[in-house]
Amino acid sequence: MNTTPSNTINLIMMLLIFTVLNSQSGYAQSTDSLTHSPTSNRAIQFQLIGGIGVYYIGDWNPASHYRIGADVSLNHSKQTGSYVEYSMQTEPPPSPTTSSGGTSQPEQTSNSYQVSLSGLYLQTLADYKNTSIYFGVGPIVSYSWSRTTSKYPHTSTGTYDTTISVDNNEYTTKASAIGPLAIIGLRSQLIDHVALTAEIGLSAVYQWTMQSNSYISTYGTPASSSTFSNGDVVRLDGWAVSLNAIRIGLIVGL
Repeated sequence: MNTTPSNTINLIMMLLIFTVLNSQSGYAQSTDSLTHSPTSNRAIQFQLIGGIGVYYIGDWNPASHYRIGADVSLNHSKQTGSYVEYSMQTEPPPSPTTSSGGTSQPEQTSNSYQVSLSGLYLQTLADYKNTSIYFGVGPIVSYSWSRTTSKYPHTSTGTYDTTISVDNNEYTTKASAIGPLAIIGLRSQLIDHVALTAEIGLSAVYQWTMQSNSYISTYGTPASSSTFSNGDVVRLDGWAVSLNAIRIGLIVGL
């Protein structure tokens, strides 16, 4: 069958229109399936790696959401050790040889925690099939507390006497902060109602900090001893900007 040039052009145009319409239909289907996925509706988000956090996610519209929740971090450490010293001094006769030694069992304990509350507006920036990139911004309020205590009991024994000393040191920091927080994240659907997330955040908060330090030293012999103590308190305030580490979590649809 012979085909005229005009018929050939018409056939090519029909094929192009069919191809464009077919691609647009596939794209709309992918976007619609993501928009109506369980992770786009009400959900609970759990941060599991890079920090512990629990958030509630609600809908404003198919592309934007709100998120409110809390982050918590806890740290505890305790270390103990031992210390032994020995010395000897020999003098020419008739002077006697003198010796001395000492033992110590140092201890150090550290405890800290931080609690943060945040409320963010989330906006989807781009999506493809079951993966989307989103941005969030909103206020954050946090409170942190840390304390480190150290104890150094020391016993020295010599040729003529024995002395005992104990040094106790305590360092405490308390800080409150408020300011804006911005995050950018990647969300990927794993199975129905469950998605994997990865986020990184930038915060700029105004912080109020109080630092206190106390030192108590006891020195003497088993029969009598004296005690010396001192301490100080420092108050600071100002801006703190920090880039958080990447956090990995899960979103579970409700």
